[in-house]
Amino acid sequence: MELSTQYRSTQHINRELFQMHSLFKTVLLAIFYCTMYANSNLYAQHQPTGNMDAMFGPATAVNQGVGMTDEIRQALKPGKNHQLLSKLVGQWSVSGVAGRNSNPVKQTAEVTELLDGAWFEMRVFSDNVLQRIIHFGYDGYRKSFAMWEIGLGFTSPQSRAGSLSENNNELQFRRSYTIRRQNQPTTITEQLVISLLTADSFSWESHETIGDQAPRLQKSVTFNRLITDAR
Repeated sequence: MELSTQYRSTQHINRELFQMHSLFKTVLLAIFYCTMYANSNLYAQHQPTGNMDAMFGPATAVNQGVGMTDEIRQALKPGKNHQLLSKLVGQWSVSGVAGRNSNPVKQTAEVTELLDGAWFEMRVFSDNVLQRIIHFGYDGYRKSFAMWEIGLGFTSPQSRAGSLSENNNELQFRRSYTIRRQNQPTTITEQLVISLLTADSFSWESHETIGDQAPRLQKSVTFNRLITDAR
């Protein structure tokens, strides 16, 4: 009898808990829908009415951003600076030295146009194995040359901003970044100079400056057009 009474008590408690839980859910749902309804009315009250053109002006191409897009598109059209870079298009043999020990370099490279000559891509090979990919071009909107480089051993892409020398035959690219050496921030600056030597050759020379140390040579190579690529 005692067990039966305890069982009925337990059932009664469970029934009350279930009813309380159902009531609690109902109250929460009611609060949620009331809040949504109030917000929808508030939103409707704050919607602008009347002539939109009279309030904000006509929807022209400029204030919709189309004019800016056209401006950028016009700035990025290939011009004289792109024509200068197009002289690098072709297949090349690469020779020179690199590294602190002036290790000999013997590679090949291929430069092609991208996006109708707006940008260029260089692929560098050693023993027919791709070593690095370099994208470069002239940003007519920002009025500067730009370069991005990825390759074997790179932990991240390298980007450089560039300018043209006064005699129009030398491109200078530069990038700086900071590392920690002996728990001290140290600025490293890399400078790359591409010199147009002849119609069939150009040089590629890069230096690195660590802190206030003297610049040291990273690479000095010459690109010579392959005979099979006579343009």
